[in-house]
Amino acid sequence: MPVSPILISVQEDAWRICVRREDGTTAIRDVAVTPNGQAMDVAVAAVLKELGCAGGEVVVGIPSREVLFARVNTEGLPRRQRRKASLYRLEEHLPVDVETLTAEFLPLSASEAMGVAVDTDYARGIMEQVESTGLEVAALCPTALLVLAHWVGVSPDADLILMRMGNGAELFSMRDDRIASWDSLPADTTAARRSIDAALLSGSPEKERIRLLACGEGAGDLAGDSHGEAIEMQRLAEPSLSEAACAVAERLLQGGSTPIAVDLRVDDLRAPAPWRAARTPLRLAAGLSCVLLALAAGVLLWKGWRSHQLEQDYRQQQSAQFRKLFPNSRVPTNVPSRLRSERDRLAGVSGEQRDIPVRTEGLETLRMVAESLPKTMRLRILEFRVSDSGLMLEGQVRSHGDAEVIFQSLRKMGFRVDPPRTEQLSGEGVAFTLVGKLPADSSGEGTP
Repeated sequence: MPVSPILISVQEDAWRICVRREDGTTAIRDVAVTPNGQAMDVAVAAVLKELGCAGGEVVVGIPSREVLFARVNTEGLPRRQRRKASLYRLEEHLPVDVETLTAEFLPLSASEAMGVAVDTDYARGIMEQVESTGLEVAALCPTALLVLAHWVGVSPDADLILMRMGNGAELFSMRDDRIASWDSLPADTTAARRSIDAALLSGSPEKERIRLLACGEGAGDLAGDSHGEAIEMQRLAEPSLSEAACAVAERLLQGGSTPIAVDLRVDDLRAPAPWRAARTPLRLAAGLSCVLLALAAGVLLWKGWRSHQLEQDYRQQQSAQFRKLFPNSRVPTNVPSRLRSERDRLAGVSGEQRDIPVRTEGLETLRMVAESLPKTMRLRILEFRVSDSGLMLEGQVRSHGDAEVIFQSLRKMGFRVDPPRTEQLSGEGVAFTLVGKLPADSSGEGTP
């Protein structure tokens, strides 16, 4: 029957494996710790195979004796790299160097947090043994916090939660569903009662009675009844601590979250990204792409600038040639068109054309052009030339659309003109040039 892994809880004398069967029941197996500190992967793999588990994600729970915790003041910490700054404040309360630890923080209030840390080498060794069995570690949490997250969800109004776990006990003082304090104790009645007394002294004075949850077998005996009416104790034997931890671990595997069960897979214990091995080639490729894009943009900008320079040089050359040929005339907007018109006129005067040109009546052509111009449009005619070969009209209007209207009007009048050449002036207005043929039935003497 196929099963899915949920939790591997590392304990002092055994590793507890919890899997979920297909029918929804939970199977729990203990794998005794091998002598002489030998690796557990072979024994764990054998139990997983026996249970029918072929792999998957699992939550790993570590014992409280391997966990260091303390309250940290978070006031004045920077927003960037806040957790790293909190880690150095946590070091002030711990007997070891912070460089050997991996830590995460549970917020207690706006100015305090609970720092939870584990030795990095110890945690990495546990994770490597689990992953060598074919499983993938999805989260690394203290088992006590997994159990606590379950009972807080069941009884959110509890003030104290006492759990008997293995050869020790855990006492949590709660405030607004958050951990106010955490004591890891030996399984001793005297130690448990002293911790309860300390919690009573630091508790809220507004409450007449403190509600205590004694979870797990033997937890109620540790608390005793010496506190009288100051404590309302509730003994909870079901579900077992392992089943409670499994319930929270399964919630984490399904994408859920809890503000209590802290995940220590951060910093050096974080799961490597699948593309980490290709990170350097990807960075080089991205950098090379940026360089190529910058070069392409530079080439396009240079070509655009160069084209603009050549255009300006050609315009200046055309203007200079026009001044040489016509020193008393204004340089027109379209120099090539004006030069072609003059060439055609001179060709007719010199007799180079084979046929005798049809003579055009200049005044009649001027009248036709004047009639075709829009009556309500503001425009300025700078030059009008008519010859046997056609006509040329230069002027200024307000917009490119006005030049198009004049073009259409001349076409309706019968002039075979080309689309207007327009140029935006430096101030307001648009300069235009219209060149075309006369109507087919025009005749008479040409007039400039």
